[in-house]
Amino acid sequence: MAVTGALNLAGSNDLTLNGVVSGNGSLVKNGAGVLTLGNVNTFLGGTTLNAGGLVLAPMVRWALAP
Repeated sequence: MAVTGALNLAGSNDLTLNGVVSGNGSLVKNGAGVLTLGNVNTFLGGTTLNAGGLVLAPMVRWALAP
């Protein structure tokens, strides 16, 4: 999934994203649910956790911007 703006996740249910999140956009987590990122993610816009939880799946490498 390529994000160019803010990807806002507001649900109260748990959500797992197993695909690659890429692009210049950001990820904003709202709502009580837990978000699990289950793959290599290369998005550059940053991550904001306003509510709920964030899990980085084991053995997942994160690409860092140069």
